[in-house]
Amino acid sequence: LGYWARSFKGDEYQRLSDAVMGLKALAKELRIPLIAPHQVNRGTKDGERFSSDAARGSGVIEETADFVMGINSADNVVGTDASQKSGLLKMDILKSRHGGRGQCVTLQFAPLTLATVPTESPLARFAKDELKYLNDFNRYTCQIPLYTHRTGFTRPLSSPMVHDLAILL
Repeated sequence: LGYWARSFKGDEYQRLSDAVMGLKALAKELRIPLIAPHQVNRGTKDGERFSSDAARGSGVIEETADFVMGINSADNVVGTDASQKSGLLKMDILKSRHGGRGQCVTLQFAPLTLATVPTESPLARFAKDELKYLNDFNRYTCQIPLYTHRTGFTRPLSSPMVHDLAILL
């Protein structure tokens, strides 16, 4: 949202207001819901829940938006090993003109397809499988011996499996 708002004239408040109102008009015209990601302040700690005032220009966004949701993941805490990541996201409803403020929905993130599904959904199992596959893949590829040229170029050392993969690609 912030990047798009830069294309509007005026101060930051006016630009964000025009951007949100433009998105609302587009959503009504097309009769579809629109989701516009927006940056939170750098003071927000990774992996922790935040409130609606953590967004840059939060005043204008809260005034004009119908819904404000915050999505965070405990996997984003600095120092979390890739094998420990669960892919779980917490989506908090920070503002709603139609009720439901304060509710939290747990979602499962699939890192390969970028799908995000509720954990109660039957599709959540496939999202978890993607995460497991990615972790297994990373663990296996880290075990392949690498040759590093003096220029810094790195490639796997010769092995039949690596050559087979290269041919298939």
